[in-house]
Amino acid sequence: MSDSTYILGDDDVINTSESALMFQCTFKASEFLSIMESKLEEENLFKQGIPSQLLRPGKSWQTGKFRICLEFCPDEPEAEAEAKGVPTSEYTSPTVTPESNSDLPPFVNRPTKSVGMWS
Repeated sequence: MSDSTYILGDDDVINTSESALMFQCTFKASEFLSIMESKLEEENLFKQGIPSQLLRPGKSWQTGKFRICLEFCPDEPEAEAEAKGVPTSEYTSPTVTPESNSDLPPFVNRPTKSVGMWS
């Protein structure tokens, strides 16, 4: 798996071979997050986070918050794909403006949306 990852935008479309959460396999990132929020019934995991501690090998305990976001990890970096002649998009990962909440992903400050038959 590649080290180049980026946080998905609300309108990015995801396609999976199967989905235990939805009745279809193609959906927007915002729909997937709404389903996850309703399934977990704990919105704090997506917005404020839950107080927790993290222990990494060779380090001390670090306090903070555990929060969930949706991330995409390409199978191969775009440079390798371009070298092989595979078309790539001009997509750049979404950025959060300084006036929003620090380094939070874009979906954090949006209200939860109903996604119709999946809700």
